[in-house]
Amino acid sequence: VAGGRECLVNALALAEEGLARDSNAFHFKVVLVLLYGALGLPGPMLKTYQTLEVKNVQHETVSYLVLDALAACGLAEQLREASGNIIGFHEDFDKDAGSSLQSALQSGVYHRLPEYLQSLDTMGRSILWAR
Repeated sequence: VAGGRECLVNALALAEEGLARDSNAFHFKVVLVLLYGALGLPGPMLKTYQTLEVKNVQHETVSYLVLDALAACGLAEQLREASGNIIGFHEDFDKDAGSSLQSALQSGVYHRLPEYLQSLDTMGRSILWAR
C-alpha cells in the first residue's frame, strides 16, 4: 500500500523534526522506533532504541517495540540480545522480590507482603517473559 508507506514516511519526518527540536523528548524517540520498525529500517530503529537507554523494568515495558521488527528483519543476534535483557530483568526481579519477601517476613513488616506478592504475580504473567 503505497499511500500507507507515504503516511509513515510523513510521520517519520514529523517525529524527526520534533526530536530535533527537543533531543530529550522520550515520546518522539518511541514514535521513531515504531515508525522505523514499520518501514523495515532496522538500523535507524536500533540506533534510536539505544538512545532510550532502557534499564531495569523498562526492558519489560519497552522492549516489545523492537522485538517483532527484529524478528521480521532476521536480526537474530539483536533479537537474542533484547530477549536476554528481558530474561535478565526477570531473573533479577525474581531474586530481589524473593529476598524482599523473606526480609519482610523476618522483620515483621507484614503490611508490605501484599505489595510484594502482587508484583510477583504481575511479573509472572508477563507476555514478554513468556515469549
